[in-house]
Amino acid sequence: MAHFVLTVDPDPERRRLFIAQARSPQGSAPAGQFFEIHSGSLSFAGWRQPLEPWSSEASAAGMTLIAGNPMRSEHYQPVVAADLKTAWQEVPSVIPRVFEGIYGAFSFSSQSLQLVAGADLMGIFPIYYYARGDFLLVGTSPGLFQYHPLFKTRLNLLGLTGILLFNGLVDGQTLFEDVHRLGAGNLLVWQSQKQPGKLNNIGSRSQPVIFPSRMIRYLDAWEKLSMR
Repeated sequence: MAHFVLTVDPDPERRRLFIAQARSPQGSAPAGQFFEIHSGSLSFAGWRQPLEPWSSEASAAGMTLIAGNPMRSEHYQPVVAADLKTAWQEVPSVIPRVFEGIYGAFSFSSQSLQLVAGADLMGIFPIYYYARGDFLLVGTSPGLFQYHPLFKTRLNLLGLTGILLFNGLVDGQTLFEDVHRLGAGNLLVWQSQKQPGKLNNIGSRSQPVIFPSRMIRYLDAWEKLSMR
C-alpha cells in the first residue's frame, strides 16, 4: 500500500524540518520510492511502489492526490486527481457523493488555505489526522506524524480503552493523543486560521470538521425510523 504524510503549516522552517525528517527517518520508514511535493504552505512526503495506483497534480495553486482506485458509480469510471479536485471544490457548501473503490485522497487550495481529505466508503484505506493551533497533519499512519517538530507522542487513554474493550477504534480514537482516524466515507475539512476574511459555515476554521457520507446519514435516518 502507498503511504503519505502531509502538513499544512505557515512556518517554512517547520516544513523544512518535516521534509528533512521524512527523507532521512531515524526509525523505520514505509517501503517504496520516496518523493516530496510543496505547494504554498503544504509540504507532502510520499512512498509508493511503481505499480501502485496513484494520481496527483500540484502547482502553486494547490495540490490534489489520490492513492488507490476510486470510481464513479455510473459505469465504474476511474477517477483521477483532476476529477476529484472538481468534485470537492465546493466543499463544505456542497457535500459530494462518495466514490466507489478503495482509496484515500485529499485536495488543498493555496488560495483559501483549505484542505479536504476523504476515506473510502468501507474505511479500508487508512486516513489519520492531527490538528493543533495553526498546523495540520494528515497521513496514512500516525507513526509518520513524528516527522513534524511540534508533534508530541502521548498516550490516549480513551483510545486504549476502546481497543481493549472492543478490539478496535471507537469514534476514531487512536493510541496517540489528539490523533484520529477518519471514518468510512467521511470527509475531513480544515482551513487555516491564518486565512483572512469572514468565518464560513464550518465554524472554527482551525479545527477539523467531519462530514459523514450520504449513505451513513441515510442509515442513521433509517435506524431512527425503525425504532419508532
